[in-house]
Amino acid sequence: MADLDLHRLHLLREVSRSGSLTSAATALSFTTSAVSQQIAKLEHEVGVALIDRHPRGVVLTDAGQALLRYAEEIDRTIEAARAEMGE
Repeated sequence: MADLDLHRLHLLREVSRSGSLTSAATALSFTTSAVSQQIAKLEHEVGVALIDRHPRGVVLTDAGQALLRYAEEIDRTIEAARAEMGE
């Protein structure tokens, strides 16, 4: 497995939160195509499908849900580190 890109993990969190690639793109000031490409790269990095694409949005697969839990923990850890360094 290739190294996981932290920016792509953050993007997965936004896709999950918003429920669509377009909404995630808008929230992050990206194009929908860029978000789709980054999710595809993340799927390639982990070797499994992370989202199911539907006409009216996306749903995380079981693997996507599992990776999302790790992504959320990573974000909490990074934020804690930033807070501690700021003290």
